Amino acid sequence: MYRRFGTNAAYRVILAALVIALGISLVPGRAVLATGGTPVLVTCSSDDVKIAPDIYAQTIATYYQNQTVNITGERSADGIWARVSLPDGRLGWMKVVCVGGAVQQPQVPTAPTGRFVTINTGALNIRSGPGWWYTVLGTFYRGTVLTLGTYRNADASWVQVVMPDGRTGWVNANYVLPSIPFGSLPVYGAPTAVTVYVGPGATIFNGPGWTYAVLTTYPQGTALTLGTYRTADSQWIQVVLPDGRTGWLAASYALPSTPISSMPIYGGTPTQPPIQRTHVVQPGENLFRIGLRYGVSWPTLAAANGIGYPYRIYAGQVLIIP
Repeated sequence: MYRRFGTNAAYRVILAALVIALGISLVPGRAVLATGGTPVLVTCSSDDVKIAPDIYAQTIATYYQNQTVNITGERSADGIWARVSLPDGRLGWMKVVCVGGAVQQPQVPTAPTGRFVTINTGALNIRSGPGWWYTVLGTFYRGTVLTLGTYRNADASWVQVVMPDGRTGWVNANYVLPSIPFGSLPVYGAPTAVTVYVGPGATIFNGPGWTYAVLTTYPQGTALTLGTYRTADSQWIQVVLPDGRTGWLAASYALPSTPISSMPIYGGTPTQPPIQRTHVVQPGENLFRIGLRYGVSWPTLAAANGIGYPYRIYAGQVLIIP
């Protein structure tokens, strides 16, 4: 009886130890959680955080240029990947070349002042002219503050901005938040002003003709910004009102600072945008491989086609190649 009791007690001790060990091994997430690390700036335009040091591994987060990420100091055996710690404690891997920025020092944030715009979309292309068909000069991301440039186009759908390197470019006004009304900017390419000279007043219509709705009237001597267009017979010219709206004025009521005949004709044959390269996605392709084929980075390819996280594409999809 004594021996049997002792044997049973030993079995119970061994069984309890196994249960405790198994319970510890089943605690979720302990192997992939971490805290702390050294904060650095992301230097690439964007880079995905992978669950393993492999470009085809699962993506668990995405960081953009000038965002801060914590690195643990660990690297992959090939030296290509650096281990990072996410704010929620998870560990992941980013490319070493993208996390080589200087250590981020705590700074007191200051609100921008003056003429500026704040990007209000995931990724926004800066173009060389006021239209989507112009060349892409650079890409910036949500929250970036850029200096507002001098000009806008006639309908204020595109505005000029100044990039950090001093170059000027154009952005779609729908994707930025301005510090001042865009209508207060002068129209690009338009002469400075046209003087309304016939009394007792000149009427501004919302179209090129007397039958259109009246927008407003101005007294003799009022200076208005000359718009972009004229009618084919040069009897009507476009003007920009002080509140940014565009309207039409009979040419006989104006003293324009440039010949009316030099203005483009409203409703005439538009200039065709340059032909862009396109690519039809084939089964098994991804943005990274397509970008390699055309010499374009995959983040630029995604931004040009409005593709966001998790950056999925499908067979038969037509992509614009910047």
